[in-house]
Amino acid sequence: DAMGNVSEGKTITITNIDKTVPVITVDPISSDWTKEDITVTFSATDNSNDTIYYAVSESGSLTAAQITGTKPSYTVSKNGTYYVYAKDKAGNIAKKIFNVSSIDKEAPVIVIDSFESAWTNKSIQITFSATDNSNDTIKYAVSKSSSLTAAEVSGTETSYTVTANGTYYVYAKDLAGNIAKKAVTVS
Repeated sequence: DAMGNVSEGKTITITNIDKTVPVITVDPISSDWTKEDITVTFSATDNSNDTIYYAVSESGSLTAAQITGTKPSYTVSKNGTYYVYAKDKAGNIAKKIFNVSSIDKEAPVIVIDSFESAWTNKSIQITFSATDNSNDTIKYAVSKSSSLTAAEVSGTETSYTVTANGTYYVYAKDLAGNIAKKAVTVS
């Protein structure tokens, strides 16, 4: 002051500056084929121990205002590249990429080759094949039943010998469990 009095210095501690971005960890994503949605879980750590806000997007460019969720999981319904964002209370943003490539919701497509349709007193051989969008292994079954279960569609044979007239069903199942069925009538 004007009289020359000097007060003791005071220490001020500042603890609300945070310039460190959160660190994101994405839990392992199953590579097993599935026809269901996949829930991806993740977490983030931050030096401030405050609430972390999350967002997931197929876009690599979200703004801070879009990162408002507190749930550390996201349900993915299709294959693709996704970005998980984490934002701390100070507004520092981290981004981590993850890929999902094991969702297959489409059944195989069955092709039945042409077969003998003229009257005969012999058995008829039906041959078939199937294609699938995931290029995975396909299992087959042939039955007079129009309602086989997934467990019953487990063979690898791509032909069937018909010994009597009737309607037969060719089934094809991919690794995700999607099943296609196609009827073929021998008369």
